[in-house]
Amino acid sequence: MISRNMYKTGAVLMALVTAFTVTGLPGCKSRTVSNEVTTEYDTPDDYNDERPGVTYGNVDEISYYSPTIGNERKACVYLPRDYDESQSYPVVYLLHGMSGSYSEYNRIGALYVAQNAVDDYNRNPVIMVSFTVFTDADGGQESDYDFSELTAKYDACEYDVINALIPYINEHYSTRTGRENTAIAGYSLGGRESLFLCFAHHDVFGYVGAFAPVGGVVDTGSGERVYGNRGFLLPELVKDGGQQPLVTLIVTGDSDPYCKESAINYSDYMSSHGINHIFYIRPGAHEVSVWNNGLYNFIRRIF
Repeated sequence: MISRNMYKTGAVLMALVTAFTVTGLPGCKSRTVSNEVTTEYDTPDDYNDERPGVTYGNVDEISYYSPTIGNERKACVYLPRDYDESQSYPVVYLLHGMSGSYSEYNRIGALYVAQNAVDDYNRNPVIMVSFTVFTDADGGQESDYDFSELTAKYDACEYDVINALIPYINEHYSTRTGRENTAIAGYSLGGRESLFLCFAHHDVFGYVGAFAPVGGVVDTGSGERVYGNRGFLLPELVKDGGQQPLVTLIVTGDSDPYCKESAINYSDYMSSHGINHIFYIRPGAHEVSVWNNGLYNFIRRIF
Protein backbone atom coordinates (compact mmCIF):
# COMPACT_ATOMS: atom_id res chain seq x y z
CA MET A 1 0.00 0.00 0.00
CA ILE A 2 1.25 3.48 -0.86
CA SER A 3 0.31 6.34 1.41
CA ARG A 4 -0.52 9.60 -0.30
CA ASN A 5 0.41 11.70 2.75
CA MET A 6 3.65 12.55 0.95
CA TYR A 7 1.61 14.67 -1.47
CA LYS A 8 -0.10 16.77 1.20
CA THR A 9 2.53 19.49 1.40
CA GLY A 10 0.97 22.70 2.56
CA ALA A 11 -2.44 21.22 3.32
CA VAL A 12 -4.00 22.67 6.45
CA LEU A 13 -7.38 21.22 7.30
CA MET A 14 -9.98 23.24 9.17
CA ALA A 15 -8.02 26.26 7.97
CA LEU A 16 -8.92 29.73 6.87
CA VAL A 17 -10.57 29.59 3.44
CA THR A 18 -11.61 32.59 1.39
CA ALA A 19 -15.02 31.92 -0.14
CA PHE A 20 -16.59 33.85 -2.99
CA THR A 21 -20.11 34.21 -4.28
CA VAL A 22 -20.85 31.40 -6.70
CA THR A 23 -23.86 32.81 -8.54
CA GLY A 24 -23.08 35.59 -10.97
CA LEU A 25 -25.54 38.32 -11.90
CA PRO A 26 -25.34 40.04 -15.28
CA GLY A 27 -23.66 43.41 -14.95
CA CYS A 28 -22.60 42.79 -11.36
CA LYS A 29 -18.84 42.72 -10.89
CA SER A 30 -18.75 42.65 -7.11
CA ARG A 31 -17.88 39.56 -5.10
CA THR A 32 -18.85 38.64 -1.58
CA VAL A 33 -15.71 37.77 0.35
CA SER A 34 -15.79 35.87 3.62
CA ASN A 35 -12.81 35.53 5.92
CA GLU A 36 -14.61 33.23 8.32
CA VAL A 37 -13.29 29.78 9.07
CA THR A 38 -15.24 27.25 7.01
CA THR A 39 -15.12 23.49 6.64
CA GLU A 40 -17.10 23.37 3.42
CA TYR A 41 -14.08 22.46 1.27
CA ASP A 42 -11.97 20.68 3.86
CA THR A 43 -11.26 17.00 3.43
CA PRO A 44 -10.73 14.03 5.74
CA ASP A 45 -7.12 13.43 6.72
CA ASP A 46 -7.04 10.28 4.59
CA TYR A 47 -8.95 11.61 1.59
CA ASN A 48 -6.12 10.81 -0.85
CA ASP A 49 -4.85 7.67 0.88
CA GLU A 50 -5.47 4.02 0.15
CA ARG A 51 -7.70 3.36 3.14
CA PRO A 52 -7.18 0.09 5.03
CA GLY A 53 -9.93 -2.43 4.35
CA VAL A 54 -11.35 -0.47 1.41
CA THR A 55 -11.48 -2.07 -2.04
CA TYR A 56 -10.51 0.14 -4.96
CA GLY A 57 -10.89 -0.39 -8.68
CA ASN A 58 -8.24 -1.19 -11.25
CA VAL A 59 -6.29 1.06 -13.60
CA ASP A 60 -6.11 -0.04 -17.24
CA GLU A 61 -3.41 1.28 -19.56
CA ILE A 62 -4.81 1.56 -23.06
CA SER A 63 -3.66 2.81 -26.46
CA TYR A 64 -5.79 4.82 -28.88
CA TYR A 65 -5.00 6.31 -32.27
CA SER A 66 -4.31 10.04 -32.39
CA PRO A 67 -5.23 11.64 -35.73
CA THR A 68 -3.28 14.76 -34.71
CA ILE A 69 0.09 13.05 -34.30
CA GLY A 70 -0.68 10.10 -36.61
CA ASN A 71 0.30 7.48 -34.06
CA GLU A 72 -0.87 5.54 -31.03
CA ARG A 73 -1.06 7.33 -27.67
CA LYS A 74 -1.46 5.87 -24.20
CA ALA A 75 -4.06 6.69 -21.59
CA CYS A 76 -5.02 5.42 -18.14
CA VAL A 77 -8.58 4.28 -17.44
CA TYR A 78 -9.50 4.23 -13.75
CA LEU A 79 -12.30 1.76 -13.17
CA PRO A 80 -14.57 1.96 -10.15
CA ARG A 81 -14.75 -0.74 -7.54
CA ASP A 82 -16.76 -3.76 -8.74
CA TYR A 83 -16.81 -2.50 -12.32
CA ASP A 84 -19.53 -4.44 -14.13
CA GLU A 85 -19.96 -4.31 -17.90
CA SER A 86 -23.67 -4.93 -17.48
CA GLN A 87 -23.87 -1.54 -15.75
CA SER A 88 -23.01 1.87 -17.20
CA TYR A 89 -20.97 4.63 -15.59
CA PRO A 90 -20.45 8.38 -16.00
CA VAL A 91 -16.97 9.46 -17.10
CA VAL A 92 -14.50 12.08 -15.86
CA TYR A 93 -11.63 13.10 -18.15
CA LEU A 94 -8.52 14.27 -16.25
CA LEU A 95 -5.95 16.68 -17.70
CA HIS A 96 -2.46 17.19 -16.26
CA GLY A 97 -0.30 20.30 -16.25
CA MET A 98 3.16 21.10 -17.57
CA SER A 99 5.65 18.19 -17.59
CA GLY A 100 2.91 15.67 -16.79
CA SER A 101 1.87 12.64 -18.77
CA TYR A 102 -1.02 10.22 -19.16
CA SER A 103 -0.04 8.44 -15.92
CA GLU A 104 0.30 11.58 -13.77
CA TYR A 105 -3.05 11.18 -12.04
CA ASN A 106 -2.18 7.60 -11.16
CA ARG A 107 1.01 8.86 -9.52
CA ILE A 108 -0.76 11.44 -7.37
CA GLY A 109 -3.52 9.09 -6.24
CA ALA A 110 -6.60 10.08 -8.25
CA LEU A 111 -8.04 6.56 -7.94
CA TYR A 112 -8.05 6.88 -4.15
CA VAL A 113 -9.26 10.49 -4.11
CA ALA A 114 -12.23 9.72 -6.35
CA GLN A 115 -13.27 6.48 -4.66
CA ASN A 116 -12.98 8.07 -1.21
CA ALA A 117 -15.15 11.00 -2.31
CA VAL A 118 -17.73 8.60 -3.79
CA ASP A 119 -17.76 6.59 -0.55
CA ASP A 120 -17.83 9.60 1.78
CA TYR A 121 -20.73 11.30 -0.02
CA ASN A 122 -22.56 8.29 -1.47
CA ARG A 123 -22.07 9.46 -5.05
CA ASN A 124 -22.36 7.36 -8.17
CA PRO A 125 -19.22 5.40 -9.09
CA VAL A 126 -17.29 6.87 -12.02
CA ILE A 127 -14.85 5.89 -14.71
CA MET A 128 -11.92 8.32 -15.01
CA VAL A 129 -9.58 8.74 -17.97
CA SER A 130 -6.23 10.50 -17.99
CA PHE A 131 -4.15 11.08 -21.11
CA THR A 132 -1.15 13.06 -22.31
CA VAL A 133 -2.43 16.56 -22.99
CA PHE A 134 0.73 17.79 -24.73
CA THR A 135 0.00 17.16 -28.42
CA ASP A 136 2.74 17.86 -30.94
CA ALA A 137 2.24 16.77 -34.53
CA ASP A 138 5.94 17.48 -35.15
CA GLY A 139 7.08 14.92 -32.59
CA GLY A 140 8.75 17.42 -30.26
CA GLN A 141 9.16 17.27 -26.49
CA GLU A 142 7.89 19.78 -23.92
CA SER A 143 11.46 20.92 -23.25
CA ASP A 144 11.76 22.05 -26.89
CA TYR A 145 9.39 24.98 -26.35
CA ASP A 146 9.02 28.13 -24.32
CA PHE A 147 5.88 28.43 -22.22
CA SER A 148 3.77 30.20 -24.83
CA GLU A 149 4.71 27.66 -27.51
CA LEU A 150 4.11 24.85 -25.03
CA THR A 151 0.65 26.20 -24.25
CA ALA A 152 -0.21 25.98 -27.95
CA LYS A 153 0.74 22.30 -27.89
CA TYR A 154 -1.64 21.74 -24.98
CA ASP A 155 -4.39 23.64 -26.81
CA ALA A 156 -3.89 21.21 -29.70
CA CYS A 157 -5.37 18.33 -27.70
CA GLU A 158 -8.92 19.43 -28.58
CA TYR A 159 -9.40 17.44 -31.79
CA ASP A 160 -8.10 14.19 -30.33
CA VAL A 161 -10.18 14.44 -27.15
CA ILE A 162 -13.44 15.01 -29.01
CA ASN A 163 -12.89 12.85 -32.07
CA ALA A 164 -10.59 10.04 -30.91
CA LEU A 165 -10.32 9.53 -27.16
CA ILE A 166 -13.97 9.91 -26.12
CA PRO A 167 -15.23 7.66 -28.95
CA TYR A 168 -12.62 5.04 -27.99
CA ILE A 169 -13.66 5.07 -24.34
CA ASN A 170 -17.35 4.86 -25.19
CA GLU A 171 -16.70 1.93 -27.53
CA HIS A 172 -14.49 -0.10 -25.18
CA TYR A 173 -16.04 0.62 -21.77
CA SER A 174 -19.54 0.60 -20.34
CA THR A 175 -20.18 4.34 -20.22
CA ARG A 176 -23.13 6.63 -19.89
CA THR A 177 -23.03 9.27 -22.59
CA GLY A 178 -24.33 12.82 -22.91
CA ARG A 179 -23.24 16.00 -21.15
CA GLU A 180 -25.12 15.06 -17.99
CA ASN A 181 -22.82 12.02 -17.70
CA THR A 182 -19.50 13.49 -18.85
CA ALA A 183 -17.13 15.68 -16.83
CA ILE A 184 -13.69 17.16 -17.40
CA ALA A 185 -11.16 18.46 -14.87
CA GLY A 186 -7.51 19.41 -14.76
CA TYR A 187 -4.81 21.38 -13.02
CA SER A 188 -2.62 24.25 -14.25
CA LEU A 189 -2.42 24.02 -18.07
CA GLY A 190 -4.83 21.09 -17.80
CA GLY A 191 -7.22 23.38 -15.93
CA ARG A 192 -7.08 25.87 -18.79
CA GLU A 193 -7.83 23.13 -21.31
CA SER A 194 -10.65 21.75 -19.16
CA LEU A 195 -12.38 25.13 -19.05
CA PHE A 196 -11.87 25.59 -22.77
CA LEU A 197 -13.12 22.13 -23.76
CA CYS A 198 -16.16 22.28 -21.49
CA PHE A 199 -17.35 25.70 -22.61
CA ALA A 200 -16.43 25.10 -26.28
CA HIS A 201 -18.17 21.72 -26.32
CA HIS A 202 -21.08 22.19 -23.93
CA ASP A 203 -22.94 19.46 -25.80
CA VAL A 204 -20.24 16.97 -24.72
CA PHE A 205 -19.28 18.06 -21.19
CA GLY A 206 -21.67 19.04 -18.43
CA TYR A 207 -19.23 19.50 -15.54
CA VAL A 208 -15.83 21.17 -15.26
CA GLY A 209 -13.21 21.38 -12.53
CA ALA A 210 -10.28 23.78 -12.92
CA PHE A 211 -7.59 23.52 -10.28
CA ALA A 212 -5.25 26.54 -10.43
CA PRO A 213 -5.96 27.05 -14.14
CA VAL A 214 -3.66 28.98 -16.47
CA GLY A 215 -5.39 32.01 -17.98
CA GLY A 216 -6.26 32.81 -21.57
CA VAL A 217 -9.45 30.88 -22.28
CA VAL A 218 -11.44 34.10 -22.47
CA ASP A 219 -10.66 37.79 -22.09
CA THR A 220 -11.46 38.42 -18.43
CA GLY A 221 -10.73 42.14 -18.76
CA SER A 222 -7.79 41.86 -16.37
CA GLY A 223 -5.09 42.66 -18.91
CA GLU A 224 -3.40 39.32 -18.30
CA ARG A 225 -0.80 38.01 -20.72
CA VAL A 226 -2.09 35.70 -23.46
CA TYR A 227 -0.21 32.46 -24.14
CA GLY A 228 -0.33 30.13 -27.12
CA ASN A 229 -0.82 31.01 -30.79
CA ARG A 230 -4.58 31.59 -30.96
CA GLY A 231 -5.12 34.58 -28.72
CA PHE A 232 -8.01 34.05 -26.34
CA LEU A 233 -9.45 30.62 -27.05
CA LEU A 234 -13.08 31.73 -26.87
CA PRO A 235 -14.75 35.10 -27.52
CA GLU A 236 -17.08 34.36 -24.59
CA LEU A 237 -17.71 31.40 -22.31
CA VAL A 238 -21.47 31.23 -22.74
CA LYS A 239 -23.43 32.84 -25.55
CA ASP A 240 -26.71 34.54 -24.72
CA GLY A 241 -29.18 31.80 -23.99
CA GLY A 242 -26.45 29.16 -24.20
CA GLN A 243 -25.94 26.20 -21.89
CA GLN A 244 -23.86 26.60 -18.76
CA PRO A 245 -22.09 23.65 -17.16
CA LEU A 246 -24.15 21.89 -14.52
CA VAL A 247 -21.19 22.30 -12.15
CA THR A 248 -18.19 24.60 -12.53
CA LEU A 249 -15.59 24.45 -9.74
CA ILE A 250 -12.41 26.52 -9.57
CA VAL A 251 -9.84 26.38 -6.78
CA THR A 252 -6.40 27.85 -6.25
CA GLY A 253 -3.79 28.01 -3.51
CA ASP A 254 -3.47 31.14 -1.41
CA SER A 255 0.28 31.28 -2.13
CA ASP A 256 0.20 30.05 -5.73
CA PRO A 257 2.73 32.31 -7.53
CA TYR A 258 1.59 31.30 -11.01
CA CYS A 259 -2.17 30.81 -11.26
CA LYS A 260 -3.85 32.44 -8.27
CA GLU A 261 -4.58 35.61 -10.21
CA SER A 262 -5.84 33.79 -13.29
CA ALA A 263 -8.18 31.70 -11.13
CA ILE A 264 -9.55 34.86 -9.50
CA ASN A 265 -9.90 36.48 -12.93
CA TYR A 266 -11.97 33.57 -14.22
CA SER A 267 -14.23 33.79 -11.17
CA ASP A 268 -14.65 37.54 -11.61
CA TYR A 269 -15.55 37.04 -15.27
CA MET A 270 -18.09 34.34 -14.46
CA SER A 271 -19.69 36.42 -11.73
CA SER A 272 -20.06 39.40 -14.04
CA HIS A 273 -21.47 37.27 -16.87
CA GLY A 274 -24.06 35.36 -14.87
CA ILE A 275 -22.23 32.02 -14.90
CA ASN A 276 -22.93 29.95 -11.81
CA HIS A 277 -19.77 28.54 -10.32
CA ILE A 278 -17.93 27.54 -7.17
CA PHE A 279 -14.70 29.33 -6.39
CA TYR A 280 -12.55 28.95 -3.31
CA ILE A 281 -8.98 29.41 -2.14
CA ARG A 282 -7.09 26.78 -0.20
CA PRO A 283 -3.87 27.02 1.82
CA GLY A 284 -1.06 26.03 -0.50
CA ALA A 285 1.02 26.96 -3.52
CA HIS A 286 0.94 25.53 -7.07
CA GLU A 287 0.92 21.99 -5.77
CA VAL A 288 -0.74 18.60 -5.57
CA SER A 289 -2.44 19.20 -2.21
CA VAL A 290 -4.54 21.97 -3.78
CA TRP A 291 -5.30 20.00 -6.94
CA ASN A 292 -6.31 16.83 -5.10
CA ASN A 293 -8.50 18.86 -2.76
CA GLY A 294 -10.16 20.26 -5.87
CA LEU A 295 -10.67 16.82 -7.36
CA TYR A 296 -12.22 15.46 -4.15
CA ASN A 297 -14.61 18.42 -3.90
CA PHE A 298 -15.44 18.13 -7.59
CA ILE A 299 -16.21 14.40 -7.51
CA ARG A 300 -18.46 14.79 -4.44
CA ARG A 301 -20.63 17.31 -6.33
CA ILE A 302 -21.18 15.64 -9.70
CA PHE A 303 -23.34 12.82 -11.05
